[in-house]
Amino acid sequence: MAHTRRLILLILILTLVVYALSLCNGFVWDDGLLILHNPEIKRLDGLRSAFAADFFFNKGEFTSITYYRPIITVTNVISYALFGVKPFFYHLTNLLIHLLNCILVYLLFARYFALPRLALLLASLVFALHPIHTESVCFISGKTDLLATTFFLLATLCYTITLRPTRPRQSPEQVGNWTNDGENAETPASRLPWLLLTALCFALGLLTKEVVIVLPVLLLALDYFATRQSLRTYITRHALRLILSLLPLLIIASAYLWIRFTLIKGITMPPYPTHDFTTTLLTMAPVFIYYIKLTLLPFSMLCDYTNFFPVVTSVSNPLFLLSTAGIVALLLINLILLLRKSPYFLALLWFELTLLPVLNIFPLGIWLAERFLYLPSIGFSLLIGLIVQSLFREGHKANLFIEFTTLMLIILLILGYSVKTVQRSLVWKSDYTLWKDAVQKNPHNPQALTLYAEALVSPPQNRYAEARDVLRPAMKRRYDTLYPTQLKTYARALIGLARQGGEGRFDEALEVIEKLHTVSPQSADAFTLEGDIYSAQGELPLAEEAYAKAIKLRPDIISARVGLMRLYLNHNEHFDRVLTLSSRVISINPDYIKAFLFQGIALRHLNHTEHAIQAFREAIRRDPRYTEAYLFLANLYDDLGTKDPRYYQAALDTFGQLLLLDETNVDGLLNMGLTYAKLKKHAEARELWIRVLRIDPGNKDALHNLRILEQQILAAPPPSQ
Repeated sequence: MAHTRRLILLILILTLVVYALSLCNGFVWDDGLLILHNPEIKRLDGLRSAFAADFFFNKGEFTSITYYRPIITVTNVISYALFGVKPFFYHLTNLLIHLLNCILVYLLFARYFALPRLALLLASLVFALHPIHTESVCFISGKTDLLATTFFLLATLCYTITLRPTRPRQSPEQVGNWTNDGENAETPASRLPWLLLTALCFALGLLTKEVVIVLPVLLLALDYFATRQSLRTYITRHALRLILSLLPLLIIASAYLWIRFTLIKGITMPPYPTHDFTTTLLTMAPVFIYYIKLTLLPFSMLCDYTNFFPVVTSVSNPLFLLSTAGIVALLLINLILLLRKSPYFLALLWFELTLLPVLNIFPLGIWLAERFLYLPSIGFSLLIGLIVQSLFREGHKANLFIEFTTLMLIILLILGYSVKTVQRSLVWKSDYTLWKDAVQKNPHNPQALTLYAEALVSPPQNRYAEARDVLRPAMKRRYDTLYPTQLKTYARALIGLARQGGEGRFDEALEVIEKLHTVSPQSADAFTLEGDIYSAQGELPLAEEAYAKAIKLRPDIISARVGLMRLYLNHNEHFDRVLTLSSRVISINPDYIKAFLFQGIALRHLNHTEHAIQAFREAIRRDPRYTEAYLFLANLYDDLGTKDPRYYQAALDTFGQLLLLDETNVDGLLNMGLTYAKLKKHAEARELWIRVLRIDPGNKDALHNLRILEQQILAAPPPSQ
């Protein structure tokens, strides 16, 4: 037992070290849709509604893929109630689930397969550190595969407990020889609680992700391998027990499918990747082989495999023929191993069976995803463990060279996996790093190009020219529902360039918006962007009209309301409307920090000073790194200092907090210098304005302030002697 604890602790420590950097990552990709901008997880009612609706509560305008995964929604509701939108805790949750799965894998390998310590350690480390898991662990929304695997493993462990008591370690050939007569060592009464737990974990797993539905087949195989009888004898002697054991799982699976497709309205299937069953099925043969390659050598990894595989349209295609030959060879190996009742069959079955649901027999809308390999990779890890066990089992005639070479190769494989896992965890740091990597590896992926451009036009990048150049090639072709997204991002890049006075032009952006209106007449985002253009041009009535149309089309839209607030604040009018709009935005998404900022600005203009301070502080409380809120709060304290000098110190403290976050913040340096100047602390003011000139040598405000400061110092009477 002590050895078991030490080995598990070693595995957990190494896994923590390898994944430590992922805890500093942010929200990426679908995290915005499922967490940041999902109002349903931000209220406790979401616990109830999670079981009555599809997974994507807030799909936007162009997403048609829906799933039923209420357990994940429930965990997101709980996580939000505990942590808000602090990504660290969501990443920590994913890592903790992965660590739990590492323990469960270890226990399964130790109990059912009785792997010796070295084989057990290496097999568990392969699972714990495999880089193919980075998408599931480092992508917060990848929690679906993590948690589904947890329930899958728990159900499997519970079922194996019903097969026989814990036994001594043994060789692969002895798996299944735990009782002399092949009967189950457990009594029906002692088996019942474990069977009920198996059914419960299976039900929870199905409500987490659909892939768990293959569990009964795997349990049947494990049950058969737990005896030493022939298949015919096994069926004859255990048929009734199998029916009683597995029938509840089949009933649960049927009930789940009925709920998913009948009771839950709005559940729709995604399209096949080629929008055609035949060509998709032909192409999935090389995709399956690529899954095997990724499992063995995961050194060319992508977050998105759109346009990665050439579509196979004929059975005479060499790629299809070679892939099919490989699959047939694998099936023959499976058959031989099954007839020999070798545990290697169970390793291959685990991999193939759990991969089957994601091979587009039922459409997924995508070719391949690395997160789909999280559960199947347990079979690969078991294969490694069985190989090591075969080399070092008792009574085996040793070939020291082969044993040593194989062992070193496996250790080097684990080390290589660890390095790659660290590298991939850094790729998942932000949308910018993620999609930059995807575009570099597959520049023909329209979705990657679009999302990379989206990251470029979003803060803190704001690199509009690059975004425009990235999208220009992709704009030459239409990619179905992706095309409107490209148009929107392209328009945003042009608007940003126009605002900066660069190459972009508002009239060109309007042309793109007109095309977007043609492609998607009911797009609220199109009218929002149109409002942004008119707002930047100072066309108040036209901007108001465009924003109003967007809100009418999509009442929960935030961007249009934010555009209206910015419009009114820029024109210094309708502050009461800004308050109404900000309250509505906060009710839709209480984590939209800019709404608190705008609310504070409006309250300040309406002379509700204390409420303005509260709004700015609330923005800072929700995002302690939100520098704009510090700046406006400090400026407000500075204004209040004219009536009560005690506020000047509050202003200086707030400016200080701002500069700790961003020491090159020019506005903060300039305004903090002004506060010092009002307090007659000329040396401190001069130092801050000189810092501004180091950052921006031609800054007119800093030069003007320094000139005025020197004049004041010269005009001041000399100090009395």
